Amino acid sequence: MTFVEKINKVLDPYYALFITLGLFGTILISIYKFILSPTDLKVIVQNDDVDYPSEISKEFQSIYSKISPKDSTLIYNGTSVYNFLVTTTDVNVIFPKNWII
Repeated sequence: MTFVEKINKVLDPYYALFITLGLFGTILISIYKFILSPTDLKVIVQNDDVDYPSEISKEFQSIYSKISPKDSTLIYNGTSVYNFLVTTTDVNVIFPKNWII
């Protein structure tokens, strides 16, 4: 009788127990993973009106007098901000609904 046959003979009464324990272990692990699995991220998108103070608009209207004509990047950035302030009337606010920190 070989070594493997001896082991099989010794473990023969326990095979049903091993299979049962493996089956229950697999079921318990599956249930545990299902219960504790993270849910999909849900968000709330809210559209709010923007009410800028008039001081912001007044400040950007005089931006050309405060910027050197040689600084084209600053002029571009300043006018971009001013155009944004003039044309933007609402903003979308996104809140995570089920975000766990």
